[in-house]
Amino acid sequence: MKVVFFGGRPLGALCLEELVKGKINIPLVVPNYDEFESNLWYHSTVEIATASGLHVYKTKNICNDEGIKLIRDINPDVIFSIFFLQILKNPILDIPKLGCINIHFAPLPKYRGFYPQMHAIINGEKTHGVTMHFMDEDIDSGDVIIQKSVPISGTDTGKDLYFRCVDVGLEIFKEGLYYLLMGKRLPRHPQDNSQATYYKKEIPNNREIDWSCDAERIYNFIRALTFEPFEPPFFYIGTKRMVVIEEERLPKSDWKGLV
Repeated sequence: MKVVFFGGRPLGALCLEELVKGKINIPLVVPNYDEFESNLWYHSTVEIATASGLHVYKTKNICNDEGIKLIRDINPDVIFSIFFLQILKNPILDIPKLGCINIHFAPLPKYRGFYPQMHAIINGEKTHGVTMHFMDEDIDSGDVIIQKSVPISGTDTGKDLYFRCVDVGLEIFKEGLYYLLMGKRLPRHPQDNSQATYYKKEIPNNREIDWSCDAERIYNFIRALTFEPFEPPFFYIGTKRMVVIEEERLPKSDWKGLV
């Protein structure tokens, strides 16, 4: 089985490592463009692919003529797109025999789009989910292959939920990969588009706390946006900008004199 791998971030890195460990034929890895930077907060797919002797292709647009020809020449059985930041379109989606497969951190069809775990916490959800699905030309709308529930506690931060989803996402990836390696037909369950919700690529209120909201909403907003190393939620006292951080991020040696 020939696999072309697109993507990155923590889950993408773990899934690529799983393919490498399984000695899967991976003719091509297309990382996110920013994976080539240094000092990332996660393990880069570039490092994994390079260390494994895989062909790495650097591009800002895999859907251009060169990228399409490259994929067609490989003629992969499946394309895994795991946290790939580019939107795949036809004809690339039509190339792999078994389809293009994505993993999204949401209980699709709810929370399509961007930052789903952040919005789930802000909205006060008690459970969330992770979904493996086939890709089509719309966003996160293809047939569901595997979906698992993920609990949300009342003290979870955005980072807590994100990495819980990473763990579940890897479980789902292994399960889907097993289907493929055993030659089994992957399940397909169409999404109910009438239940779909979608979130754009923007942070609510640009991370600023809105004190006109009720207490529960403010609490959920703060914990949802608590995700080091990203900018924390903030508010103003007069013209002074104040940020909200977890206690453990403030060294106790700096506490002297603080009220």
